[in-house]
Amino acid sequence: MTTDDFDKINKKSKYGPLDESNEELAERIQNLEAGILEERFLWICAFLLIFDLFFFQNYETWGSPIGILILEVIFLIVLARKFGVSDITRLTDKLLSAFGRNNTQ
Repeated sequence: MTTDDFDKINKKSKYGPLDESNEELAERIQNLEAGILEERFLWICAFLLIFDLFFFQNYETWGSPIGILILEVIFLIVLARKFGVSDITRLTDKLLSAFGRNNTQ
């Protein structure tokens, strides 16, 4: 193959309307997937809230519910990062950087 053949191939592979629509569809799919993951995270939060309200009524002291809530918050932060919930990810990054700055001084 000569360089002229490569030039012909490169000219044929210019982006066309089909490529642009494929890119738009891929972007829409990514947005839908992100929305589904965020909705799943919100359903898990709602389930945990109902679970807590139902079972925390039976505890006589505050120690166990507070310990469970701390573990749930850690679990939800990890889950939010895994599911890509940007608001919680930004918030935890700010909190962790604030704690990191205080420890280095």
